[in-house]
Amino acid sequence: MSVDRATVVSSVEFGVLGPLEVSEAGNLFRLGGPKQRAVLAMLLLHANEVVSADRLVEAVWGEKPPANARQTLQVYVANLRRLLNRGRVDAAERLAIRHGGYSVLVRPDELDLDVFRQRAETGRAARGTDPRHAADLLASALAVWRGLAFPDLGVTGATPPEVAALDEQRLGVLEDRIDADLDAGRGAVLVGELDALVSTYPLRERLHGQRMVALYRAGRQADALQAYQAARATLLEQLGVEPGPELARVEQAVLLQDPWLEASVPAARTRSVLPAPAHPLVGRLEELCALERLLGAGQGAGQGAGVDAGAHHGQARVVSILGPGGTGKSRLALEVARRVQSSFPDGVFFVPLAAISDPRLVVSTIANTLRVKETPDRPIASVVADRLSDQVTLLVLDNFEQVLPAAGAVGELVSAAPALKILVTSRAALNISAECRYHLEPLPLPPLPTQDGHLCPERLRGNAAVELFVDRARAVVDGFELTDGNAESVARICHRIDGLPLAVELAAARVRVLPPDALLKRLDARLRLLRGGPADVPTHQRTLRDTIAWSYDLLDPPERVLFATCAVFAGGCTLDAVEAVSADATDGAAGGDDVLDTVESLVGQSLLRRHEACGGLRFFMLQTIRDFAGELLDASAGAALTRRRHAEYYLRLAGQGSSGLAGAGQEHWLVRLNAERDNFRAALTWSTGENGDPGTALGLAGALARFWEMTGGLEEGGQWLASALRVGAGQPPELLLPAFTGAGTVAWAKGDHVRAAELHQQALDLARYTGNRAAEAFALNNLGVQALDRLDFPAANALYEKAEVIAASIDEPLIGAMVKHNVGEALTRQADFGGAAAMYREALDVFRAQGNTWYVAGTLRGLAVTALRQGDHGYARDVLRESVELATQLGAQLWIAEDLETLSALAQACGSPARATVLLSTAEQVRRRIGIPVEEFERHEWERLASSLFEQLGDDAFAAAWAEGELLSLAEAIDLATLV
Repeated sequence: MSVDRATVVSSVEFGVLGPLEVSEAGNLFRLGGPKQRAVLAMLLLHANEVVSADRLVEAVWGEKPPANARQTLQVYVANLRRLLNRGRVDAAERLAIRHGGYSVLVRPDELDLDVFRQRAETGRAARGTDPRHAADLLASALAVWRGLAFPDLGVTGATPPEVAALDEQRLGVLEDRIDADLDAGRGAVLVGELDALVSTYPLRERLHGQRMVALYRAGRQADALQAYQAARATLLEQLGVEPGPELARVEQAVLLQDPWLEASVPAARTRSVLPAPAHPLVGRLEELCALERLLGAGQGAGQGAGVDAGAHHGQARVVSILGPGGTGKSRLALEVARRVQSSFPDGVFFVPLAAISDPRLVVSTIANTLRVKETPDRPIASVVADRLSDQVTLLVLDNFEQVLPAAGAVGELVSAAPALKILVTSRAALNISAECRYHLEPLPLPPLPTQDGHLCPERLRGNAAVELFVDRARAVVDGFELTDGNAESVARICHRIDGLPLAVELAAARVRVLPPDALLKRLDARLRLLRGGPADVPTHQRTLRDTIAWSYDLLDPPERVLFATCAVFAGGCTLDAVEAVSADATDGAAGGDDVLDTVESLVGQSLLRRHEACGGLRFFMLQTIRDFAGELLDASAGAALTRRRHAEYYLRLAGQGSSGLAGAGQEHWLVRLNAERDNFRAALTWSTGENGDPGTALGLAGALARFWEMTGGLEEGGQWLASALRVGAGQPPELLLPAFTGAGTVAWAKGDHVRAAELHQQALDLARYTGNRAAEAFALNNLGVQALDRLDFPAANALYEKAEVIAASIDEPLIGAMVKHNVGEALTRQADFGGAAAMYREALDVFRAQGNTWYVAGTLRGLAVTALRQGDHGYARDVLRESVELATQLGAQLWIAEDLETLSALAQACGSPARATVLLSTAEQVRRRIGIPVEEFERHEWERLASSLFEQLGDDAFAAAWAEGELLSLAEAIDLATLV
């Protein structure tokens, strides 16, 4: 049943040719867990059609769905409707509920599958009139694929037949593209690609035939006939059949040198100078299409994400491929040059510059490649310009970073030769007016294991980094394959080496002696391990260390010092952090504007990277580059000072954040501190180490305690606080106080109430010794919580009263409100729900006035509990929804877990035991993840609720609902909670 999509107005991009993606204006939607994603994937497989509930249930749960499958499906659909319809004028129609099922409405340009089919159809139609244009269009269709089609539909272990047919469509388009390239006279450059394809798809006769034609057109008639015999042997061995009539016809044509084997568009006769690549290029189809288009030799692909703004298709005179060492710039440039030869009738010339360091030799090196002779009466630049002045030529200048002062000569050359175009590979831009910059990223990283911990080889298919690893591993280990046993190790290896092609190749070469799992364990020593490249490549490409050292050697002294300094930062940093840590550093580093200029220079030379995150600009290094910089830092005289200044900077930041988390800036500071989590770890590692600073360790751990509590990082926080207190024994009481306070809070949250009481008592003693009245009130409040957990209500009330008196005397309304909140909890436990609600409301007014979202969320949940116990389900639902919303904004997982538990009780009270069980199960998974169990007093209520739900649902239904909750993502659980 087809659905009218005319009402769809807003533009959303749906990606199904690879892991499921939905985005709007470049922002990816959070689609939830595997089963909810499978529902959307099935609807998109049949976009603009009605899909019955039965088909969706089967797609998600298989032939034996749980009893509550339809109810859960309705929850998934409701979640997806809110997600896709939020804030749109077409809200009622984007995901529509129709008679008999559901339908997702999309326009043809919104679904990548439709885009693929439309481009493929257009490309096929163009073959008869313009084979070059057809090949480019078909290549752009293939570039839409990001991996395996509809992988999210594999949750049941069975793939719908429609999905299997899509891969056949992709291969058909690939074969059509090769035919178009052959028609366009590109046969010779296709041989390497076809060699790889027939190895991957040995039973596809059409590919074998195309390979034979390409070999023939490359002047290799004997190889073409040998290729036929190899194809015949494969077919006989694996299928027991002779080649079909089409393949046999190609063999006969090769034997007879039949004229039909010639291209319909004769290949341009050029005097090109291009080295033969050692291996076929793996991946990079999108980059190839984008670069061809920039050079005016391609018609079918978009500009690409790596192109600087302002570049115009086909109008670029100088295209620079920029990126750090090891990203494969040279290999990509060579492939581009090979593919665009027919567009440059006067030749494509590859000019290697790795062997020269004198910029004055660049023009003469170009002259040598062009075989232009110098004359005694004219500058060589003038002679080269005359030679190229009326020729449609492409020069490929490889490894330009070490001769950057020659950029002016390149600019003069393109000015003198109007039809000349230049493709440059460099780690730094030329900065000339004719230049268009294309920033080459490492290969896309593969997916890692899903929630069930398994990663099957099929999920890695189509990922270029993995395919490159497998291809190079096969070169050293005959028959190497991706299997269930090694898939995860291969994927993690690619992540650990940043997806850098050179690093992937060097790692794969090690498979000769180290299987992937053993190789992964040794990757902490990446720079020592990843060496031993081929002897016939430039020296700086033989090991990962040499590649990075090549860039380092081109830096001036201040750049070298700052490059090494930046290794101290883990997980990136802000410019402010770089300036603070590098100020007054030894060996020539500078501060202020000089640091800004040097950072900009390192970014320009691809040794630092920049990206927008957490509301600001951050700088980071690829981990392989950071390893190299770290060795330089460790060997420098200023290493100790740099690590100290790093720790001191993050101590100041943690202190600011601790204060910020107590007030109206909580959301900002949670994001800010979370972005620096790795830097805090690095600073704590140094400060608690043998040559560290115990005072810094105590201050840093104490300042971060509130952050760890709010973000569910208690396990890690507890370890750092224990380490800081161990090395900080004997430090001044002022430094010990915040660490004891934080350690007590962490111990209490983890359920170790005895240890928490000991630590809070020590904090109280230190507060009184130092005269810190605010810390004294806070410690008394915390000790009151310990007494409450023991159900010692008189002791708790006495401690709360003392804390409240001190807080009032020093004008600390936040501590006073905390006490009122805790008194409300004490009254709740004594079943005085009216009195508890009154105390919660008093505390809530203060928390709202202070802008303390964390405590507002917690107090709203307290009010919900009192309302639920008094039977006011509507009020409980309203305040819980606000609490969940606020906790979600903060990423406060403990609060979210407690909200989900309360919502579970509310769902049961409202007659929805299955939903209540799902919510309770998800809350339990959150608690396990953050390492915080249900409080001892609350455990009885938790067990009563779980037992009651089990009795209501029965064994099977309860188990199915609990299992569903275990699979829900946190986002899905939050969406489900809003339906209570």
